[in-house]
Amino acid sequence: MLPSAESPSDSTAIVSEALARNDRYLREFIEGLHICPYARGCREEGRLHRQVLLDRTLDAPRVAGLIRELDAQDEIEVGLLIFPLLRVEARAFERFISELRTRYAADRTTPVGYFIVAFHPELPLQMKNPDVAVRFMRRSPDPTIQLVRPAAIERARQGARDPEALSRHIAEAGLRAVLAVGAERVASLLSSLRAPPEPSAPSPPPDPSGARSPEPRSLAPE
Repeated sequence: MLPSAESPSDSTAIVSEALARNDRYLREFIEGLHICPYARGCREEGRLHRQVLLDRTLDAPRVAGLIRELDAQDEIEVGLLIFPLLRVEARAFERFISELRTRYAADRTTPVGYFIVAFHPELPLQMKNPDVAVRFMRRSPDPTIQLVRPAAIERARQGARDPEALSRHIAEAGLRAVLAVGAERVASLLSSLRAPPEPSAPSPPPDPSGARSPEPRSLAPE
């Protein structure tokens, strides 16, 4: 994964803006609609770790190493690794997460410290059932990797009336909340949280000599 070439002042602004977008996503959507009943407590009790990575390409070995470094930080129950400069389609990001899980779990002598989940601003708006709709609920403002401690999930199950069905109940409640507000309205909110597109490169100045640039050759076979 290549680091970005932004100046220190630019980097500070990018990090601040990415965290602000993520704040709104958590507070207005995840917590506001009760998509996850544990999100607010995790954040308010300091068990949420957020890290903004200013990288423009995907590098599974590096990210796996970063996650391994977080394994020993027992105070973290949920982690969010946010990639505001990453330009990657949702499917490609999900494939990357699959590779990342494999690398993170490789050559371990202990169980994994986190489950790894993909969040992405272009995950599909599909509401036909809770299992499908949960991907839409992971439509974050920036490509994001969620890390969840297995122990945190186990504690939540122990406190539930029906431990084995807890994940299904949360997904069903999230789907009902989105449908109650209106899926298109929620999609509009999530779209409004995304970073503005990068400005396009300026056009080159006109040639003062008046000479025309050569026409590009066609790539079609002759």
